[in-house]
Amino acid sequence: MKKLEKNSLVCMMFVLILLLMGIGTCIQGKEEFSWREKRMLAEAPKLNAENILDGDFDSESENWAADHLPGRDFLVGLYAKAERLWNLQVTKDIYVADDERLVERPEAYNENVIQKNMTVFLEFAGKTELPVDLMLVPSAGCMMQKSIQGLADPYEDERVVETSYALCEGKLNTLNLIPLFSDSPENLYYRTDHHWTSRGAYCAFKAYMDMLGRSSPPESDYQIRKMDGFLGTTWSRACFWNVSAESLELWEKKDSYQVTFSDRKEADFLFFPEHLEEYDKYPVFLDGNHPLITIRNLSGSADGKLLVIRDSFASCFSCFLAGEFETVTLVDLRYYRQPVSKLLQEEDYDRVLILYSVNHFLTDSNILWLE
Repeated sequence: MKKLEKNSLVCMMFVLILLLMGIGTCIQGKEEFSWREKRMLAEAPKLNAENILDGDFDSESENWAADHLPGRDFLVGLYAKAERLWNLQVTKDIYVADDERLVERPEAYNENVIQKNMTVFLEFAGKTELPVDLMLVPSAGCMMQKSIQGLADPYEDERVVETSYALCEGKLNTLNLIPLFSDSPENLYYRTDHHWTSRGAYCAFKAYMDMLGRSSPPESDYQIRKMDGFLGTTWSRACFWNVSAESLELWEKKDSYQVTFSDRKEADFLFFPEHLEEYDKYPVFLDGNHPLITIRNLSGSADGKLLVIRDSFASCFSCFLAGEFETVTLVDLRYYRQPVSKLLQEEDYDRVLILYSVNHFLTDSNILWLE
């Protein structure tokens, strides 16, 4: 009898909890966007015969309930903490290194992808008489892997870079950043984002200018503005809400620019401060991702024309290039579908730079569009 009463009490408490959660889900304010996770939340499912028969109503209901559960942010953060305590965070997309640095998991070494992408680069270089440079940027996790507890699969960025560069056969000029970054006493990547910091981009920029036999401006030539409150993509994906925000630096050089976009109006500046008021602040650099961006330095002291085939790591990096080259054109193959060779015919470029992060190089299928 006592056992029956105990079981009944447990059932009643369970039903009460479900009832309270259901009421809370219905009466709480409905948010369409999660600023923490930087994504749109699931919409309420549509109740109709078609949705019920094909099973979409059930799955959409589950997604909606999960996204609008009362106290969801607290529960998601609590679950992430528990996984870290149980050393399960190294099975997810984001790992935690020392100083609560959040880094992307390693991308698997894939020789077939490397061969395929390098073949595209080499064929493209063979069609132009211009010198073509290749810069593969190591991941933050690669540079910090010794401080990740429980790491089973190592980062193989160094192997990816060595294999890729060995295939160049002298047709591409290569720059290996791993020794340079390994020797740096400073952290060159954000704690809460997968990109390099402005200082990291500046270090790579100086190395690139050295490779070209050109001088680069000293740090004192830039006005450095620190913008607080930055929380990046790895913070959003990791759900460790207690990790503190960090600073994002804008390195500004006193030059005049004309910035032309293929899909928005022109500008006369490299940094777009309106994005600092948004959830995603990284587009402060060159307004984020666009199919085609052309930067013209109007100061008269810059020299040379450079075409950059790039991913998002080039947004910050190109703000340094813009101060030294008369023209810098950025092509993002994720959005640009015209032949890049046509661009080379339209403007008298001096050289081409291919700049990709190692992770993106291994996962971006759009490289095949390069021609």
